[in-house]
Amino acid sequence: MTRLRSVSIIALLLAELFFVLIAANAQAENSTLQAWEVGADMRLTPASIATSQGPEVSTEAFRNEIVSMQFAVRATQTLQPFKAICESTSAAGSKSLPCSWVEIRYPGYVPVVERGELMADPLLTSPPPEIKPDWTQGIWLTISIPAEANPGDYKGALTIKAGSESRQFDLSLRVLDFTLPGMTKGGFYLNIWQDPAAVARVAQVPLWSPEHWKLLEAYAQNLAAHGQKSISTSIVYDPWRSQTGFVYPSMVEWRFPGEYQAGQASKFQFDFSVFDRYVEMMMKAGINKSIQCFSMVDGPGQTSLCNIGYIDTATGKLRVCPTHVGDTAYRDAWGTFLPALVRHLKQHGWLDRTYIGFDEKPQAIMNGIFNVLKADAPELKISLAGGSSSEESATAGELILHYGALSRRAAVRKLLEERRAVGPTAFYTSCDTASPNTFIYSPQWESRLLPWIAFQHGLAGYTRWAYQSWPDDVWKQPESRWHSGDSFLVYPGENGPIDSTRWEMLRQGIEDYEALGMLKKKIESLRKTPGHSEEAASLESRMMGTIRGATDLEKCHGIPSPGLSRREVNALLTESEGRQSMSYTSSARIISKFSPGDFVPDGNLDKKVWKSANWVVMDHDMTGEKPYPQSATEMATVWTPRYVYFAYRCKYETLNIYDDANPAAEKWGLWDRDVVEVFINAQPERVNHYYEFEVSPNNLWIDLEINKDQSPFNDANWDSGYDHATHIDAAHHIWTCEMRIPAEALGAKEIFAGAEWRLNLFRADGQGEDHQRRFMSWSTIPEGGSFHVPTRFGIIQFVK
Repeated sequence: MTRLRSVSIIALLLAELFFVLIAANAQAENSTLQAWEVGADMRLTPASIATSQGPEVSTEAFRNEIVSMQFAVRATQTLQPFKAICESTSAAGSKSLPCSWVEIRYPGYVPVVERGELMADPLLTSPPPEIKPDWTQGIWLTISIPAEANPGDYKGALTIKAGSESRQFDLSLRVLDFTLPGMTKGGFYLNIWQDPAAVARVAQVPLWSPEHWKLLEAYAQNLAAHGQKSISTSIVYDPWRSQTGFVYPSMVEWRFPGEYQAGQASKFQFDFSVFDRYVEMMMKAGINKSIQCFSMVDGPGQTSLCNIGYIDTATGKLRVCPTHVGDTAYRDAWGTFLPALVRHLKQHGWLDRTYIGFDEKPQAIMNGIFNVLKADAPELKISLAGGSSSEESATAGELILHYGALSRRAAVRKLLEERRAVGPTAFYTSCDTASPNTFIYSPQWESRLLPWIAFQHGLAGYTRWAYQSWPDDVWKQPESRWHSGDSFLVYPGENGPIDSTRWEMLRQGIEDYEALGMLKKKIESLRKTPGHSEEAASLESRMMGTIRGATDLEKCHGIPSPGLSRREVNALLTESEGRQSMSYTSSARIISKFSPGDFVPDGNLDKKVWKSANWVVMDHDMTGEKPYPQSATEMATVWTPRYVYFAYRCKYETLNIYDDANPAAEKWGLWDRDVVEVFINAQPERVNHYYEFEVSPNNLWIDLEINKDQSPFNDANWDSGYDHATHIDAAHHIWTCEMRIPAEALGAKEIFAGAEWRLNLFRADGQGEDHQRRFMSWSTIPEGGSFHVPTRFGIIQFVK
């Protein structure tokens, strides 16, 4: 009786467990929430679709660096409430990622008329209350690594909760043993022109009131945190002719008793109190490289107009006197103001960093201005941005070339040489759509690309109009007479600026510029060190190749990838220090399609599953430079939850094989004959730990566990239990190979759609010694020499 009762209880428990499992499976099948990593270089729209569903996401950074990551969620029905949470976790050999380093924000959507759709740009601190049906919502992570952080691996998690559903991403951060300078102390010269009056206008507070100054302090801090080096001031009334629809008031108050006329300029008085307070506030925030004073002529364009706005002390009202460069009223007014400005700047110790700024002016107009400056303020430096005058000037204290001028490389190099001891030379992009830009609809990676362009051309930095010159309603109509986002990089918040994704990516590019500068200095140091000239030359060649990869806008395949190129810079910098690189530097990608069923390899590639697979070709040496058409090799991969499959189709001239070996036992030294090889890593964060599989034309084999942190690094005792088969078509000089590798042997419980592992595919072919044979790799290894360069592993992406 007792035994029967026990059996009954067990049966009930099993039945209950069965229904729980059925319910769990039904919940999984009925799940409406998708979540995936997007990458910070991609701009979201409400219609953005899932591109990856892998739960593991990794990034790397230097100490004192700020990096961005982006995720997205989408559902088929309304889910509420919604939020994302950072969680610290721990793993063997890793530190816990402090959530105090992580800021979570949510990209909001604004209408972009140029594209006729909503696009993500402002980064909001609060999540939306719900996930709307068939609507993609972004999640933006900003990770700030302290300067005192210990190098190494950090583990954390991002948990996304929407209604009763949740998704979790495992975050891996590798902090490299390098330290970036602070954003205000780095070498990149960021000169984003400011419009402080717009802050008062949008906040609806009086101009230069205590409330206005409190807000401006927040904007100053934000500019400094993004690397701003220059202070924009206005020294005359409306120097840009209200080009956004609103007046730019002067920070210097001009006063005159009555109506100004030529010959009476000595009666002018000047109040610098607003100018001083703004400059001091910006300097307190750490922005102190230059003070830009706009301007002695209205900009931009051909006009010679300069409106002299002043307070009539007799009435207390503003008067505006239109003058033109070269006329007497102009000459007299500036002949009085400029000496007063110079005296004031000297009193504050600011003269050496102050420039009179000019925006896209022709040489003829500038010649008239130069005459005035030479006569009345020869100590003052000038900043020329664009226009014919900038392209001809080697003597301007600061020169800002238009992006279009950079195509004349020889002329730019000559100009830079002439200006070496004069002052900074930067570049700018304007309202044209042909160049990389920072419009809301610009590809998001373009903002990050801009500092790379500066480095490529030997320029000091980047200039842009404007930081916060907002149109009437920036939230509902960010486009006005200018492209959406052309006149602003941040949005107005209640207590200060709201960052845009563009603004964050520009900062990321500035950090890339600083890392490139570190690498350049290391190469220069090696070049001067006896016995290291070849190493320096090799590093420089690869650095320039990396820069070309980041900035090439004429690619037929793919797009410029400053994010991936930054990893290559990190690897080169690590190598230059004599350390082993731990960063992946290859963008090669192979798509592994889902197979509806498992199958046993037989070497026959006429199967339906291979006919529909994505094939790639390998026909060069491992450096990618020397062609081997006689050994052209086609490769493909498919997967099921339990296995990953590989296929090779290999052309050959003659076969170089071990004839007398036992195919039942693995063959050490198989790589000394013809062979195809798979190196695969299902745990990409463990760069130096991966698995090697080799098969020869006559189906000899070896599998190895590789750990390059150990000696010896290859373990032949490891057994994966993989299956393999080959076929030789002697008539057509082609041999084929199939491999089936268990996911479990690679440390993965199973394979799922959206997962991305690291992989490289190889072939050794031909007779003779190694220098006579042909060694090929799918993801190139520029330095050559060995297949065992895991940082050059490409990506295998599993799709369904």
